[in-house]
Amino acid sequence: MNPEEVFSLIAFTMIVAATVVFIMSAIQRGKLREMAHRERLAMIERGVAPPPEVDPGRFERAMGQPLWDEEVAARAARYRRMGVIFMGLGVALWFIITFAGDAPEEGFGVGGAIVVLGAALYINSQLELKHAPPRRSAPAPRTPALRPENHERREP
Repeated sequence: MNPEEVFSLIAFTMIVAATVVFIMSAIQRGKLREMAHRERLAMIERGVAPPPEVDPGRFERAMGQPLWDEEVAARAARYRRMGVIFMGLGVALWFIITFAGDAPEEGFGVGGAIVVLGAALYINSQLELKHAPPRRSAPAPRTPALRPENHERREP
């Protein structure tokens, strides 16, 4: 096998593996969401209020108390995602230029520059989270079913 065929085989294998992993993760995520939904429905059918700890952010938004650091966390997540994407793109360009173009120095230069840009975005996301203001504590529940005095044991 010549190097071009080896490179094509490796690239094809990587694409197929990534597709399989993506499909499997989507199926697993769907199953987890379905199980959580069924559990929540079962609790509601039995007259038990679902605990707010399942998703504190959504609970606080429903209670009218938005988290004031959600915007910072969302921005940090965007930087982190873009950083990982740029690092992957840089490594891919590095391999493509090195093996397909038969120019290892240029491949390292172009791919390395994009990897450095991705690393900078990733580091920015970590700094964004580190300097975020502290979270407020969750407010007391206002729903009558969630108040402790409504969960007393009643004798039949």
